[in-house]
Amino acid sequence: MDTFHPEIRDTLPDRLFSTRKFPELQYFAITKCGCTFMKNLLWRIDHGRDHADALRIHRNNRDFPKAGQLGYTVGQIRTLDYSFVILRDPVERFLSLYFDKVMGPGANRFIPLRQVLLENHGLIPHPTGIDGHRANCHTLLRWLELNLAGESELRRDAHWVPQSQRFRIIRAMDLKVILLEGLAARLEMLLSPLIPDIAQLMQGVERNTAPRPAPREALVTDALRDAINALYAQDARAAQAVAAFWAREKPASGRDYPRFTQIL
Repeated sequence: MDTFHPEIRDTLPDRLFSTRKFPELQYFAITKCGCTFMKNLLWRIDHGRDHADALRIHRNNRDFPKAGQLGYTVGQIRTLDYSFVILRDPVERFLSLYFDKVMGPGANRFIPLRQVLLENHGLIPHPTGIDGHRANCHTLLRWLELNLAGESELRRDAHWVPQSQRFRIIRAMDLKVILLEGLAARLEMLLSPLIPDIAQLMQGVERNTAPRPAPREALVTDALRDAINALYAQDARAAQAVAAFWAREKPASGRDYPRFTQIL
């Protein structure tokens, strides 16, 4: 149920990214859920070229037209065929955080998460095998539990707060829901009626990826998966519900894509 105060409710459309060429396209961004790819795609659609510093495109958030600026209300967004959000399996989102912001290139341009883990929590600085990376993942998980409880050295950050903290907003606008896994095919089916050359436009768009020296299949034990899903329980239930809907209903067109309230 939408319980937002009317004044706050009226500002919700300003949280959706759009394009001037195709204002019907409305995207709600969640960090570590494909947002770098999506914003670079929107930029390419609108400008006909790539952003000059694709990995820093989030610094230009004000340059994207927002749904509210384009005149859309919450009620209108609930009926748009191209208003959507991308969710992600929490295990994959956690691994992206670890390999990018703790062990990878993102650690050099991010808040001092790696430094805090090294100095205060026993992070292994240069793990040489699967066991070292797995131990580091559990170290990060323990720290995240403290952080989300308000008991750590750093403030909460969008890179690791649960996706579920955005569910109230998503529900209010009843956005269509897709998962990051298999994103290109699902975006093509959703957007091709609006943007016929969307498949070509998606080719080569920047993605914020980091090297993964430890293969997922070897790294993620049942214990690690269970610990991640326990910390991000609502995210896990949501991802499982979305995946189950897609497997069961097999949407054949963007018009059939599920809205948030159909699943959750």
